[in-house]
Amino acid sequence: MSSRFGSSFFPLACFIGASLQQTSGSLSKDVPALPKPTAEQNAALEALNGFRSLHGLKEVRIDRRLLAAAAEHAAAMAHKEVLAHKEDKSERSDAKKRSEAFGYSGPIAELVASGIPDAPSAVVNFIDAPYHRRLLLKPGGLDFGCSADKGYVCFVLGGTAEKGIVCSPPTGADGVPTSWDGQEEPNPARGTGLKPPFGYPILVAAYGGGQNLTMTSAAVAATAGGAVPCIVRNPGNDPECTDCIIIVPQSPLQPRTSYTVTVAFRAGGVEHKESWSFRTGSE
Repeated sequence: MSSRFGSSFFPLACFIGASLQQTSGSLSKDVPALPKPTAEQNAALEALNGFRSLHGLKEVRIDRRLLAAAAEHAAAMAHKEVLAHKEDKSERSDAKKRSEAFGYSGPIAELVASGIPDAPSAVVNFIDAPYHRRLLLKPGGLDFGCSADKGYVCFVLGGTAEKGIVCSPPTGADGVPTSWDGQEEPNPARGTGLKPPFGYPILVAAYGGGQNLTMTSAAVAATAGGAVPCIVRNPGNDPECTDCIIIVPQSPLQPRTSYTVTVAFRAGGVEHKESWSFRTGSE
C-alpha cells in the first residue's frame, strides 16, 4: 500500500474519535486465546509503518493481545451500530479494561472510526485527521493492534513515547493532499463558523515526559505567494490539543505548490523554532 504522501490517494467519508488511557493494576487470570494477524491487519501495519518512516520514526510492531482487544471492540461497535470508545459497564467497557483482559499492561491509545471498509483504508483517514495523526506519530517502538468489522474500525497503540519533536507533513514531503474534509471528533474548526473543505492539516507535536508545550507563533506561506489564513489549535486555546500544535488552512491549498511552515514554541523548558517546507500534489 502506498503512503498517503505519494502518488496514490483515496479519501473516504468517515467519522473518527480517539482515546488515550494509562493502564495499570493486575491482569486477568484467564487471558483468552490470542489471534494471529490477518493479511488485512498486516497491510494496515505496513501502511502505518510506511507513513512513520517518512517522519524518521521506528516501526510499530503487531501485538496479538492488542489485535484481540481491537477485534473485540470493532465487533461490539458493528453489532450495536454505534461509534464509541466505551461500551457498557461490563468488565471490558473501555480500552484500558479490554487490553488488560487480554494480558496487556501499559499506556494505551485507542482510535475508532466508522464508514471505512477495512483497516488499511483507516490508516489514511487517521493520518489525515490531525488529533489522531499525533497518536500514530509517537516516537519509539510501539505495539499495535487493529481490526475492522462491517465498516467499524478500531486501532490500539501500546507503549510509552520516546522524547522528541515531530513535524507533519515532514520536511521535503511531496504529493501532500491539497484539502481535507474536516471529518474528525474533536473537530479543529469547532467554534470558528468555518466549513470544509479545508487545507491539509499540519501538526507539530512534542512527545515524552509531559513537555508542557507553549506556542509563541505559527504561520504557513506559499513559497511563491503570501501568508495562508489558518485555524491554529494549541494547548493555550484547546484542552484537547495536548502538547501539540494543529494548523488547518482555512481553504484548500493550491496544487503542485510548495509551502513553508514556521512554528515557534517552548517545550520541556526549551525554546524551539521549526521551519520546513513541503509540496502539494494534484487536486
